[in-house]
Formats: sequence, C-alpha cells, structure tokens
Amino acid sequence: MSTKSVPFSTKCYSVHEHSTIAAAASSTTSPSLPLDIILETIISVSLLCTGIVLSGWELRPIRWRIWAGQLERENGSGPYEFLESKLSFIDIRAKRTEFSNWVRDHEARKTT
Repeated sequence: MSTKSVPFSTKCYSVHEHSTIAAAASSTTSPSLPLDIILETIISVSLLCTGIVLSGWELRPIRWRIWAGQLERENGSGPYEFLESKLSFIDIRAKRTEFSNWVRDHEARKTT
C-alpha cells in the first residue's frame, strides 16, 4: 500500500466506525457524517488522485501522421481502413478490371 493511500484508508475506517457507533446508539434516525470526516475524506481522495496522476508516465503530444504511419507499418492498414473498405468507396472500374482478368486467367487454365 502506498503512503498516499494511507490517509484514504484511515478515513474509510473512520466512516465505518462512525456508522457502526451511530447505528448502535440510535436505530430510529440516520445521523449524517461529521464535518471533519467529510473534509478529511475529500482531501485524502484529492491527494490520492494527484499522486496517481503525478506518478504516471510522461505525456507526449500526439502527432497524427507519425501515429498513422506507425499503424500502417504494424497492421498493414491505416486509421481509415474501415472507410476505404465500405462499398461506397470501392473503385468499381478497378474491381471490374480485376474480375475480368480473373475470368480470363480462369478460362485460360481450363483450356490448357
């Protein structure tokens, strides 16, 4: 457990202890938490979040063209591959030529 999470865990115990004592003392009303527990919990949660953010890795700016190039090298497709594969973006003439070449090759293999 890190030292930044110790205040948070003690506040959770304080809230549990307070609710247990309050429930044993009076079962008819539901008392609210004391102000010091609320403030200490808010402060410890904010310190915990700040510690998590500050202990993270170094953030770098995103350069779109470098990222897209790296993606194309790794996966063989760019970030807009899903758009290029849609029917409205297919080059019909190129597909028709490709199909006619396939038919010619297929017929040539049948005759030989």
